[in-house]
Amino acid sequence: METVTIRVSKALRDEVRALAKEDGLSVDEYLRKFVNDNKNRRAKEEMVQAMKTNSPDQSYLKEAEEWQSDRFS
Repeated sequence: METVTIRVSKALRDEVRALAKEDGLSVDEYLRKFVNDNKNRRAKEEMVQAMKTNSPDQSYLKEAEEWQSDRFS
């Protein structure tokens, strides 16, 4: 694995190290998890926003209500 230096304050470096250690991860693994978690959070936020701006039409809502009713039990 090729490595690079990212310039951060010593305080931030120490905080990241401590958090990684708490999770039983290397700093590299911790930062990878952090990046992936944030990508997932953003994707979910985008999906929620898309659902808010593109709400389903009435025919879909009626069909969904029928499927969730006791009619098919």
